[in-house]
Amino acid sequence: MRRLRHLSLLLGAARGSAISLDAPARPPMTLLGGFLGTGKTTTLTHLLTNRDGLRIAVLVNDVAAVNVDAMSLRRTAVQGGGDIEMVQLENGCVCCSAAGDLVPAVAALLERNDPFDHVVIELSGVADPMNVQKSLGLGGIEVNRKVALVDANAFPVLYGSVQKAGEREDLTGPHAHEDAHACVVERPVAELLLQQIEAADVILANKCDLATDEELQTTLNACRALNAKAAIVMTTFGNAQLSDVLPRRSAASAAVPERGVTKEYALMLNGINCGGCGKAVREALMAVDGVTEVLAQSKADSGGHPNKVRVRCSCSEAAVVQAIANLDAGRGKFTIAQPGTAEEYEEFACSPPPRATVPNSLGELGVATYVYRARRPFNHQRLVELLERWPLPSKVLRLERLGKQAAVEAEPVTPGRISAFSGVLRSKGTAWLDQEPRFAATWSHAGRHFRLNYGGVWWAMLPEPVMMQCLPKPEEFAAERALFHREDGDRRQEIVFIGTQVNDENIAAALDACLCTDEELRAYRARWAPEERRLALEAGPFRFDVGARVECNQGPRWSSGAVVAHYYREPGWAPEEWTPYQVKLDDGDLIYAPADVDECIRAEPAPTLAIEANVTTSHESRRSLFSFDRGLETVRATRRAARSQAQQCALRWVHLHAWAVRPLDTTAESALAMFML
Repeated sequence: MRRLRHLSLLLGAARGSAISLDAPARPPMTLLGGFLGTGKTTTLTHLLTNRDGLRIAVLVNDVAAVNVDAMSLRRTAVQGGGDIEMVQLENGCVCCSAAGDLVPAVAALLERNDPFDHVVIELSGVADPMNVQKSLGLGGIEVNRKVALVDANAFPVLYGSVQKAGEREDLTGPHAHEDAHACVVERPVAELLLQQIEAADVILANKCDLATDEELQTTLNACRALNAKAAIVMTTFGNAQLSDVLPRRSAASAAVPERGVTKEYALMLNGINCGGCGKAVREALMAVDGVTEVLAQSKADSGGHPNKVRVRCSCSEAAVVQAIANLDAGRGKFTIAQPGTAEEYEEFACSPPPRATVPNSLGELGVATYVYRARRPFNHQRLVELLERWPLPSKVLRLERLGKQAAVEAEPVTPGRISAFSGVLRSKGTAWLDQEPRFAATWSHAGRHFRLNYGGVWWAMLPEPVMMQCLPKPEEFAAERALFHREDGDRRQEIVFIGTQVNDENIAAALDACLCTDEELRAYRARWAPEERRLALEAGPFRFDVGARVECNQGPRWSSGAVVAHYYREPGWAPEEWTPYQVKLDDGDLIYAPADVDECIRAEPAPTLAIEANVTTSHESRRSLFSFDRGLETVRATRRAARSQAQQCALRWVHLHAWAVRPLDTTAESALAMFML
């Protein structure tokens, strides 16, 4: 066997922080997602059956009337004795209606005296893993790994689906329009599928045995195109390795000097002939305590030997070298080449070539990304005309060819269609429309669906103190504030396009033609100037300083007190929901005044005229006189009217003869417009 040589250390202490020796290590947490039928429960059962002595807690979120997943896993838990515990969450999807149940359930597991080695949350088929991670983060619970299962046999067809989640009982159950799936009922299936892939740290392409060679390679290539950083693993019957799904414990590297510090090693390794060899190397290295990521090239990529392997870990160099030695087992196949030297290497034959290979990079696929940016609004009429001419994608995704031949085999671009978008697999981002300067629109194109959603208020519409309350972390506030530009603030076009044969210049030219001209921009500013002035007056300065004595209208009476804060808002309010004053009354109650007008709040002394209450009170965070809705009615009515105006504007978008159009909701959070290609 060739002598194994030292690796070159690329990044010393690149990331990470030291782990406390006193505090017990919290068990790592994995979110396991994927559509119904992708094999989540089969995968989880396989892991629990082959858990290598680990103690694992499993939370199952199945919103169906009969929780079949929980029933199946319960049998496995019984067979595992005390090393497996299963918790069932049934009050809805944990990314929306049941989000409040998730944190207490997870916290109860983490606070046990006999801690588990790992915690796994099996999400419902349509759950958004990013929403779940956010909910857990608000509760102080970190997610260490997000795993998405993809059905390699069904993915190419699902990508071209024209259905919404609420129309698929196999995904959401027969009661989709009830609260259990409030967050996704109106979402396109293709959009949910792509978001699960985009959010994942590990993608398991399951059911490879049922997929044709073309379907399997298309699935692998599309997953890499949508997520350049995730590890992609092919599985059958959910036979994933423990290291694929379960991240290493943070205390696992306690025996090595560089404990808790993440480094990246690079080595040139002989013997990686094909994807199968690369998988063997990856599995051997991922089995080392402290290794979190392995990227390996093969002869298929470079044309020869040796090939580059990158290992991100918190373990020692010696542990990585030993793992390679163990894999080689004295054969001389996997050997580390000395950088800068030429060595003879006798290539070892591999087993028959695999049916498909996992691409290592976007460049290998011929997939590119392009971010379109502009600092003026779209003219809504010209944008609609452009969307009417978007090329129609094929109903079944075809992306099995690599490199320069990679392409989406869609219907030929017919006359009148815009060829610039023919190779786009996915586009998403933020849009600024001339019909609505107050609220952003989120741009989302997935498969045969295109949507412009209500994307929340532009930060420029808020007073800076309110923005600072919404973004309490200085780095978050600074990042958003850096996007401000002159009088338009953070209003902008920022849309990313992902696809094959993406032509940056053609896409930019097509979208630039939709931007407002100088004359249209002047008309836009003139049209919205009165609204801008009104909002500027509403934003302050206010009539009463902090500490000023005031009287507040509480319906049957006026109550005296003192102003204790400006720009008051409560946790859970939308960013645009804030009030100018918080007042402490003489009886000790804390109230907020929703408007700086005499009908709500006035200087003391004042007339004792009783008019309809416009102030909501609270005492020690409990509102005592009027409900939240009534208390904020003055502020909310204005802002609801603004949103309604935006939606009425959106209704003019839907008269498109080329596409079938989904009806719009009337709720503020509904899509501004949705088109089906």
